[in-house]
Amino acid sequence: MPPPSVAGLDRFLQVRARAKQQQQERREREAKVFCLSPKHHETVTVPQPFQLSSQVLAAKAAQRKEEVRRELLEAVSAECTFQPKLIARQRRV
Repeated sequence: MPPPSVAGLDRFLQVRARAKQQQQERREREAKVFCLSPKHHETVTVPQPFQLSSQVLAAKAAQRKEEVRRELLEAVSAECTFQPKLIARQRRV
């Protein structure tokens, strides 16, 4: 005697199988995208300690600062062309 047929059972089983397939595909995509497998541990970059500024860079920065200061002072001095005629200066000559 064959089992009685239930309305919508075939569709229910199809939807359930498709949901399982989609869930498996989602797990595979996540594993690929987020590198959940441990095989990638060999190629991971190991960070090395570093210094943002060293003595050489600090010395160069100080030298450049001094050059900029000197250039600025020369530029300001070049703009000041006014030479007042003072009585004291006339007496020294």
